[in-house]
Amino acid sequence: MKQFMSQSMSFLARVKWRASLRFTAVAAPCSLAALTLVIGCSSSASEAPTASVQSAVTPTDGLDSPLLFDWQYYVNLYPDLKAAFGNNETALRSHWLTAGIREARQASPVFDCTLYLGYYPDIKNAFGTDCAAAMRHFASTGLPLEGRRASIEFDVRYYLATYSDLTNAFGSTGFLAAANHFVGGGLWNEGRAGSSELDVVYYYCHYSDLRAAFGTNFRLLAQHYRSTGLPLEGRSGSPIFNPTIYLSQFTTLRNSVGATNFLGAAYHWVIKSIAGSIVGTPRPRPSSC
Repeated sequence: MKQFMSQSMSFLARVKWRASLRFTAVAAPCSLAALTLVIGCSSSASEAPTASVQSAVTPTDGLDSPLLFDWQYYVNLYPDLKAAFGNNETALRSHWLTAGIREARQASPVFDCTLYLGYYPDIKNAFGTDCAAAMRHFASTGLPLEGRRASIEFDVRYYLATYSDLTNAFGSTGFLAAANHFVGGGLWNEGRAGSSELDVVYYYCHYSDLRAAFGTNFRLLAQHYRSTGLPLEGRSGSPIFNPTIYLSQFTTLRNSVGATNFLGAAYHWVIKSIAGSIVGTPRPRPSSC
């Protein structure tokens, strides 16, 4: 692991998250300039990121489909949207299409533009920082045909490999069906683990304050993890990955991304493929905690 980490430091040198880009204020989304640094487009942190070209988004693009846009997830991830729009689904959808995509915000547990562009060099080379184009690729090809990953919360290959009933139902390459199952009820209703980094049942069982606050409301637990638990508090969403321990173990990583940049640590963990193809064992139901 230490050898791997030393080999990855050239990546970290390009990333070099600055304090202003540490995501400690969830209200400030990952800007395109920040996105450029996060995915390592600049050869150094001191270089100004190049201007990004953003393709137009129209309501007919399908970029607000249930797979890519969940208004409750969106509004709970960003306090500025909550303050501006409350629970006005129409206004939130409009913001997503006119500004949110361009700002590289995340509106679904399945797709995060920052991670998708950072994870796959071919996607980054093809689309630069154009999140709309990257999202179209994910929806048409990356997910259904190639089984690509695009968020910390969801890895479709992990999801299928972990749950035999889903493999039996959808086949080992039923990526689109599996993703639709995840956002259609697998996460919210059943509390299934979508990745090696987030298992909401583990999250529920591991933290008594969350049990008291949210009970077995898996939606609220997942939203808390992504909006607060991971980026602001460094909580562990599974027995596989703990961002606080991860940062504490590697001085160079900690110095590069920041000692409390827990989201940055999670991006590094996933993008550098340290997570690999870890397959999980479904956690016991909450009553077994």
